[in-house]
Amino acid sequence: MSVHVARADLRALRPVRLGTVPGGDLTWLAAIVVAITAMTFGVVQRDAPLFFAAAAGATFGIVFAIRPMLGVALIVIARPSLDLWADRHLTSVSSVDLNPASLMALMFIPVGGAYVIERWSEARGAPSTRPYILFVLIALAGVAVAPSAGGAATEVMRLVSVMVLYLTAYTVIRDRRGVARMVAAVILSAALPTAVALWQFAHGGSTVIGEIGRATGTFLHPDPFGIFLGFMAAFLVPLLLCRELQARWVVIVASPLVLVALVGSYTRNGWLGFVVGLAVVAAVRYRSLLLAGPLLLIVIAMAFPSTVHRFSDLGAERTQYGPGNSLRARFDLWRDNLPKVQHNPVLGKGFKSIIEEGPKRANVHSDIVRAVVETGIPGLAAFLWLLVSMWVACRRSFRRAVRSRDPVVAAVALGGLAAASGYIVMTLDSNLMTQVAVAGTFWTLAAIVHAAGRIDLA
Repeated sequence: MSVHVARADLRALRPVRLGTVPGGDLTWLAAIVVAITAMTFGVVQRDAPLFFAAAAGATFGIVFAIRPMLGVALIVIARPSLDLWADRHLTSVSSVDLNPASLMALMFIPVGGAYVIERWSEARGAPSTRPYILFVLIALAGVAVAPSAGGAATEVMRLVSVMVLYLTAYTVIRDRRGVARMVAAVILSAALPTAVALWQFAHGGSTVIGEIGRATGTFLHPDPFGIFLGFMAAFLVPLLLCRELQARWVVIVASPLVLVALVGSYTRNGWLGFVVGLAVVAAVRYRSLLLAGPLLLIVIAMAFPSTVHRFSDLGAERTQYGPGNSLRARFDLWRDNLPKVQHNPVLGKGFKSIIEEGPKRANVHSDIVRAVVETGIPGLAAFLWLLVSMWVACRRSFRRAVRSRDPVVAAVALGGLAAASGYIVMTLDSNLMTQVAVAGTFWTLAAIVHAAGRIDLA
């Protein structure tokens, strides 16, 4: 009697690549409607630049419907550089002026939003979904009481575009390959801004503030650019130290360039955010950075002595900001604006009310103050919930990756935790919640780390 032993098919034991789910009927409907509307509007206006911008947006919608991962990656890569054309007026919709960045947002929100609705069972699992939606709804309700309904609506649109980007980025990432691709997109997003900033730095800066030539990269002002580089530099540190990372040489080349561009921005808040992120990386995993970090700061101070002078106006009696120094001027702004919450503690005064009603039409330089004044006490609570949920989820993803003994995902998660820590510190002294070029990239980073907490690491 003979026994036949069948050949085992070991391919069944390989991990299944989930990949990104293509857009369904609703996503395709949104993409087609957006494409037809954009092209029709471009033809009716008889404006060549608007027509080509509409055509690009229509193409993006179709690409997104076919390959959502690629669509999100294109948004992430392109958005930090679009402010180069911020002063390029394309058209107006309901008294709201549209430039290439805002036109992209108008096209992305319906298409990306449709995809999120289709994949809601997954999108709802993102750790910051509920607080983000709540905060958007509160901000939307505040449009009715805002001094400028058009300005407030524009700010809400920007906030919604960042939220949709966070949810779509989280949803399209379903495996380690998705994490790797989105990390690559985030790093690529810093390439053009950094290259432009290095050229500006080498030529004395693009904007002179307080007798210091500061690099702005592709941004409108050195402060948001420095903040962008601050959390990006913090994110890159664990990747730089991860020997198991493929194409690690890209991070090795990119990190010092980003750091030099950060120095060239002369943004104290960006420097502080990077240092906070570096301290988190050191405290959590790489204790040697507790020594190397200060040495790095000393080297930077010696190589660029003007960085030390950047802090000198903190003790000055008067600077270009008016009475006192820039930090003291911020304290004055906070003291002047905080009492305004008493006028409407439930809904706040609406987005852009601080600028519209302020005597100097100046930003308040604090998302916390802005949240409570413009969205009320419920808005502040939702915004704080948003930040805390984001940070806690980043820490949870890192711990899970460490337990799973996955050094690459652990490095990505630790980088996200470092960036999140620096971002929270910087948001206390900056206006970031509706700055899409900054917040869009950061919340994509958060989505990557949050998604890494749910993928199979076996």
